Amino acid sequence: MQLIAGGNIALASEVVEILIKTSIPNQLEVDCTAYLLAQSTQKVRGDQDMIFYGQTQTRNQSVLLVQSDSNDPYLSKFKINTALIDPQIQKVTLCATISEPNNFSRISPIHIELLSGTQTIANALIQTQSKTEKALILAEVYKHNDKWKFRFIDQGFNGGLKPLAENFGV
Repeated sequence: MQLIAGGNIALASEVVEILIKTSIPNQLEVDCTAYLLAQSTQKVRGDQDMIFYGQTQTRNQSVLLVQSDSNDPYLSKFKINTALIDPQIQKVTLCATISEPNNFSRISPIHIELLSGTQTIANALIQTQSKTEKALILAEVYKHNDKWKFRFIDQGFNGGLKPLAENFGV
């Protein structure tokens, strides 16, 4: 299923993987992050709720980041086990930031794939050529009516990692 911005799909299994694929010029760096947001505040509860290159998993491995070690192709992966996510968490927001002073127009379009097991159940494409932002909110895994879903977001965010993290309460 091809998703457009705002499109969502129910998760049929507790364990999913979200692949982020693109191609990046060698002098640039892209970092993927995940923010586990509390139901009551839509903010992180502390540093333990931010997954990034320096902290690649939650304590109980409900969210795991495998960061790309190559720029061409660039492939990072989030593995999410919704059964292990703390009941206070309502949403896991997946983001990407690019090294200063660059913006996302400098990289190839970003392909996002949602996998259940080895099967791709949804995909989405972020056209980057006109993106002037230094941060992107890519997608989210969220709980709605006691069921977990995946939503494709594709929302630009100016400023880079620091203001993005502050927006989520870090």
